[in-house]
Amino acid sequence: MASGNDGDATNGSQTTGSSPAPMLPNHLVGQNVAAPLIVPVNHVEKPEKFNGLNFKRWQQKMLFYLTTLNLARFLTENAPTLSVGESDVQALSAVSVWKHSDYLCRNYIMNSLHDSLYSVYWEFKTAKEVWESLDRKYNSEDAMAKKFLVGRFLDFKMVDSRTVMSQGQEFQVLLHEIQAEGMALSESFQVAVVIEKLPPSWKDFKNYLKHKRKEMTIEDLVVKLRIVEDNKTPERISSFLLLLRLPKRKKDHEANVVNEMARDVADINLFVVISEVNLIGSNPKEWWLDIGATRHVCSNRDLFTILESVTGERIYMGNSTHSALEGQGKVVLKMTLGKELTLNNVLYVLEIRKNLVSGSLLNKHGFKMVFESDKVILSKYGMYVGKGYMCDGLFKLNVMTTINKNSGSSMYLIESPDLFMAWKTRSC
Repeated sequence: MASGNDGDATNGSQTTGSSPAPMLPNHLVGQNVAAPLIVPVNHVEKPEKFNGLNFKRWQQKMLFYLTTLNLARFLTENAPTLSVGESDVQALSAVSVWKHSDYLCRNYIMNSLHDSLYSVYWEFKTAKEVWESLDRKYNSEDAMAKKFLVGRFLDFKMVDSRTVMSQGQEFQVLLHEIQAEGMALSESFQVAVVIEKLPPSWKDFKNYLKHKRKEMTIEDLVVKLRIVEDNKTPERISSFLLLLRLPKRKKDHEANVVNEMARDVADINLFVVISEVNLIGSNPKEWWLDIGATRHVCSNRDLFTILESVTGERIYMGNSTHSALEGQGKVVLKMTLGKELTLNNVLYVLEIRKNLVSGSLLNKHGFKMVFESDKVILSKYGMYVGKGYMCDGLFKLNVMTTINKNSGSSMYLIESPDLFMAWKTRSC
């Protein structure tokens, strides 16, 4: 690749890796004269050609590429000089070796420039001159780009027409670009900003996150957002109702509710219910499977086999209304084929007009739910439990009756904190 003079001076010194470096005269020892250089045959992939955009990224890739070729030193070294009338063969050879290596480095850089830039920087004679000229021009432009990054950061807003996760990933890339420019952002600040950028339909969940006392990392927030978004359907993205069960506390004035919510939010238990379950006129004895609900909920006192009253506790709904939590207890559902499903810790809420079986709790305790052709089949450990069918957008369970607490039938129980399943024995 070198010109004639360069090639003649280096033929003997660069053919093998074992060739010793030429001994330098004393007046050249202090100068950065390159030893004979062997360029590796197998090295990393060559960076894409620089077209004037994303200079810092290209610069880092190019620096690494030249490092693998043992040429990175020529980006900062000045060319060695010879004294007037120098005739020492070793000195002439060493300078020629340096020039040849610099020639390689310069042309690796030039060949990584777009054609429109190649002709601009061809006039520079050394690799250092090319490198420094590019750095001066495009690093100053990158400094101007900081202002545009900040503008994009301030203007960024999530919208309901796209998924929150995809928009969140875009925003994380923007945050990373800002940090790469030396503008440090604490993680707590990043979390707060992502929460604030959530779309309008996430208003209730946004308020819930704002009131949390416990610090979250970006990873924690992403997990929470993914869980909530997975529970939402595109058609009902604004139809979720957040129910926050507040701990018992004496209150003198209703006007203090908001302030006390903020103080108690660290102890809040969150569970999600689709707002359609609050429709008036539903059959109070029917049960619906809801994969979005994280607690079992019942509005019919007669369906409980065991019910413990709860006083002084309220349920705060996402639409800024309050409902009393009347109690908590156990409900036994008689499924098809004699199977009985017992739900523990069922919330007794009068204002919820559809009784809900939490799909997430079923899944948590080993139940398998198969959804196909507008039907759902429940099983556990490969054994059939029950079924349901699609009705008005939800899956209605095929429940025959509800067992009262005086039932004397013997049952085999598989217990768990929130539910157990029983197989009722039949007399011959």
